[in-house]
Amino acid sequence: MRAFNVTRIVAIVAATLLLPVLAFGQESLAIKAPFPNGLFLVRAKINDVTTAGKATLTIEHVYAGPDNLKGRKFEASTSTPRIGSSIGPEPGRYIWHLQKHAEGLWWLKKAPHPGLNIGPDGKVRPFTHDPEKLEPVLDQHTLKIYRIEAFPYQRDRFVGDYEEGLKWAEAVEDVYRAPSDEARGIKIERLTARARPPIADWATAVLVAQYSHLLPAWPNGVKFETTDEAKNLRPRADNKKLSPDARITLDRMLAQLFPHDWSKAADREGLLSRCFTTDNRDDIDAACNHLLDSLAARELDFEVYAKVLDPVLATGAKLPAVSQWSLGRSLREPRWETEHTGYLDLMGRARGTAPVLDSHARAKLVAQHFAWLKKHLKDAKSPILRVHAAAGFKAISPISDDDAAELRKLCGKDAIAKRELDYALDVRIWREDDGAARRAAHFLGEGMRHPNGPYHIGYPFYTGGIPLARGKKVELPMIKDLAEMRRRMSTAFPGGITDQVTRCKLWDLRAALTPDPQLKLLAEQVTNDKSLLYVVHLHQPHRTDDLALLVRVERGTGSVVGLLGAMGTYRSVTEHEKQLRQTAADFVKAYNRKAKDELDPLLGPAWCHGGYHFYKMADGSKPTYPPEIDIGPYGKPSRPWTGGATTRGLAATLPTEITSVVRYEDQRRVLIADPKGLLALDKHMGQAGYVAVLGARPDSSTTLLLTIEKGRTKVVGTLSGLCGLPGKD
Repeated sequence: MRAFNVTRIVAIVAATLLLPVLAFGQESLAIKAPFPNGLFLVRAKINDVTTAGKATLTIEHVYAGPDNLKGRKFEASTSTPRIGSSIGPEPGRYIWHLQKHAEGLWWLKKAPHPGLNIGPDGKVRPFTHDPEKLEPVLDQHTLKIYRIEAFPYQRDRFVGDYEEGLKWAEAVEDVYRAPSDEARGIKIERLTARARPPIADWATAVLVAQYSHLLPAWPNGVKFETTDEAKNLRPRADNKKLSPDARITLDRMLAQLFPHDWSKAADREGLLSRCFTTDNRDDIDAACNHLLDSLAARELDFEVYAKVLDPVLATGAKLPAVSQWSLGRSLREPRWETEHTGYLDLMGRARGTAPVLDSHARAKLVAQHFAWLKKHLKDAKSPILRVHAAAGFKAISPISDDDAAELRKLCGKDAIAKRELDYALDVRIWREDDGAARRAAHFLGEGMRHPNGPYHIGYPFYTGGIPLARGKKVELPMIKDLAEMRRRMSTAFPGGITDQVTRCKLWDLRAALTPDPQLKLLAEQVTNDKSLLYVVHLHQPHRTDDLALLVRVERGTGSVVGLLGAMGTYRSVTEHEKQLRQTAADFVKAYNRKAKDELDPLLGPAWCHGGYHFYKMADGSKPTYPPEIDIGPYGKPSRPWTGGATTRGLAATLPTEITSVVRYEDQRRVLIADPKGLLALDKHMGQAGYVAVLGARPDSSTTLLLTIEKGRTKVVGTLSGLCGLPGKD
């Protein structure tokens, strides 16, 4: 019976993911998709919040659930994580912040019966229990099974991307309101293959979770390689009309359904190889990331990993440079030490720290890895791939002198590859380095609460903003003075930061290993030829994301050398970048033409009129003063301009080139301003603030401030000195 169920599930899963992309008119397989039982998605408003952090909310709209839930009330409370820096699966989702009158999206369920009430005398007394009482879904098991960890979304200045949550809620409502399970299945199939990852992951989880009760023996005793299963899967996995995203989703799901057999299945190699049958840079990047993540989680056999990538790497020189950089990461980043995963998989199974490889297993993998890297170091026709292959040997050091000499010969006259190979051979990754990086981040958070802190700081310290022109140089906002560092951190984080480490990852940030000129500049500033660089994340109050720190580790000692802000992919604005750039471009065009009718629809209700700023030059000839922050209607500052070193507001003509778009929060950490000015500016920018930097040589006098509210982008000001370079030179 169990074998039949496994076969049936694989057939249903494959058909489910591939049905939307089958050609019109072809025979399709229908599937029933019941909605998760006992889960309700609602939009609710906070009525009041007590000093203890307990809130009462009223449901204003029901996306999934009976209509009579509208108007019902439920309670929620703020919570805090475990104390300390240990890593492991957390018991549930933390709510950092609840703001009166804030609107939010919540998953709810009926509160379970509290159980027995045993008094001090040992007697059992009945609890008063309301069977209709509702409570937020915050337990980790349910959140992971249905991929709803991002909830609750709240419309306030602290938490989440509310517009993303609304799109998700609308998709959920469309699925829930379907007239039948069959119709719901069609809708959810389309989401699985075509929607953006958060919604697509939820749809995939809904499909798979409904079958988990059929296989009580998972993960033991389940075999994928049977004739019936292969017969059902192969013709669908071979479908050329399946998108790369859908193939990745299918692979991820089967890897979690069949964790032992799918890692080496012959069908998997073909499925993953087809993810690279595209010239689209985003698809290639997503496929490389998926392979690396699967390998790190031990869900993919290295032999299959190498076979999938070999033909792509062999022809990699023909691909655009941006795709070659993505492929280069697949050569450089595989490692065989302990990975801290600390989460539950699709079916709710605990996946804590991956087991440490025994000496025999590691030796076998290292030998395979060495031979694979050596082959690509020798045969790579692309300089980009060759330098990444050279850097990859760092993961499998130490290497014998004879092998090292042979590898240096293979580099030929490629000086850059030789330099990265020398670094890889000389700088060894120790398991203790991970702990050193974690401790440094932990003590930074702890030290900020100490009068003589923070501790474990390295210099120069990167404050998280983008590079800007100062004189004839383009420089990063760096702090090179301890007193300035303490003042700057207390301004950027007035409530301090926590010492709760969530995750830590080695980051190969070296100038030769990145195509980004800004990251090259960062690599030159914060790394050296004997150190390793880690990205360590800390829990942040009132936030759904973490604070990412750059930690340099050398000889077992870690020092925090920056905040991974505007430079880091974890702070990406990719989802909104297109509309932000378009609005900024429209504003520049209308501003330069003095077309008031075109400007008015782009302006926010209030405008930040910039400020004046004296920069401290390299020779120390000019002192630094805070910029004056003035917010009022566009073109009408509240205080008359009294003169100064720079012109108030924007120049008469703006550059048409938009150099970059970053989050306001990242640039705020660089701002030299008095606390009152910062509070006014924070209130003005709201929860979704961004900065567009203009010009081929960007400077702090050509910045536009933008916000997104209810899907509409507005230009709300400028601020000379927003990106000022702090500290002493």
